[in-house]
Amino acid sequence: RGKKGWLFAAGVALGCNVLSRFSNLPEAAMIVGVWAYGIICWLEARKEIGKSLGQAGETTETAEKIKARKKAAGVKLRKKLLQDTGMCLAGYLTALLVLFGYIQICYGMDEYVKGILRLFSMTEVATDYTAASMIMGMFDWYFQNLYWEIRMCVFFVVGIVTVGVLELIGSYVRKDTVTKVLRILEWAGSIALAAVMVFWLYRQGFCAREYTNYGAIIWPGVTFLTLTLLVTLWRIFTPSAPKEEKLISGLIFLIVWITSLGSNNKLYPSMNNLFLALPYMYWQFYRFCKYVGSFRWKRITISAMPVKCLLGAFFLLFFVQVGLFGRNFAFAEGTGIQDIDAQVTNNETLKGVWMSEERAGWMQGISEYVNERGLAGRDVLIYGQIPALSYYLQMPAAFNPWPDLDSYQIAQLEEDMHKMQERMDADATYRPVILLEKKYAVYLEAGEDALEALQPTERERSLIVDNAKLLLIGEFMDAYGYEKTFENEKFVIFE
Repeated sequence: RGKKGWLFAAGVALGCNVLSRFSNLPEAAMIVGVWAYGIICWLEARKEIGKSLGQAGETTETAEKIKARKKAAGVKLRKKLLQDTGMCLAGYLTALLVLFGYIQICYGMDEYVKGILRLFSMTEVATDYTAASMIMGMFDWYFQNLYWEIRMCVFFVVGIVTVGVLELIGSYVRKDTVTKVLRILEWAGSIALAAVMVFWLYRQGFCAREYTNYGAIIWPGVTFLTLTLLVTLWRIFTPSAPKEEKLISGLIFLIVWITSLGSNNKLYPSMNNLFLALPYMYWQFYRFCKYVGSFRWKRITISAMPVKCLLGAFFLLFFVQVGLFGRNFAFAEGTGIQDIDAQVTNNETLKGVWMSEERAGWMQGISEYVNERGLAGRDVLIYGQIPALSYYLQMPAAFNPWPDLDSYQIAQLEEDMHKMQERMDADATYRPVILLEKKYAVYLEAGEDALEALQPTERERSLIVDNAKLLLIGEFMDAYGYEKTFENEKFVIFE
């Protein structure tokens, strides 16, 4: 509405967003909303010009006026688009300059560039971070979910055909009593079919009834995203839709579509945008129920009634799934957690945190040892799938709290360990604690045969046996005479 300051602010937001993860550059595609809205306004202006001058009669003079005014509208559009794009770009570049200036002052741009190069090179070991893998991972769920969507469409077809047959019967038997009975049957049949669909979806595992893991919302979430993309496209290309609605539909389409680009988490990033998509879709469903009726062709009727009931059933199912998932889910290693009925009593960081009795036992034991030895505040080198231990035990990481992460490569580990050793050689009082997950410690101490007693999975075995990073840490421990000082079922400490 002519308020250029908001466009500048939008550009600043997009500029900041680029550095929220590397790289959020696809988010810059939101500028398409500015261009699309300008084109929509231009098309509507052309329509209005044609209408107003067309009423004056079809004369040569009128045709020339229409042509001239449409040309003027086109010039105005190009000027406005350039101005709007310039304001967005100005905000975008301002944010980047400020952020890159901060990086230069604190770390130097060369470190930032090195970090990017390390990320690009990590695809050698982390294949799920390749561009092809990330893009295919996103589309993979859409394709997999076609299994459910096709079967749901069968319910829609059955409902439409059934109601169509009842309407056809009513067109031949024109009695008020019969018409009322048929109308009741149509509603009752549509509601019953919707209930059967929901029952079938739960029965077949479309959505799990265990709300402590992602299975509860994966396929309902993907179905909802697919429906959102279809509805937004439909409203964008509906001639009668107001330009503001086309704009909001286009923005939601862009947000749902591009958020998952650049992530190896499939469609989870897009699901994080359901706070935008859900109210939009419920609003569209309300308007669909209010304004869309039946379509008649001769004696054949295509009724929207079963579609409304079935969509309503799905939206209700989705609302219940999301609500129960939000109430019961607890993030733990990406899979959720069950039986959280125990707490750790000797660790301030974990005070008030509920966990399983087994995990609480692990943490109780290692926390007691750390407290007795006064290790809090000591640097620690952690290895194994346990990066949070540095925070839980309040022991700062010697250089990286998660060195077994694929994106942290062996060359970087060698460099950081070399710096740590130089510091140890220069300062005899500096000696970081080594904390390993037990499976890793057993392998270093006794080899692969001893590891079998802990019954590792194939994935665990692949992460442990002949692991170059782990072997490098083992060599360091041997060279500096580290000895085991604590062990429980999960963790081993060397000092």
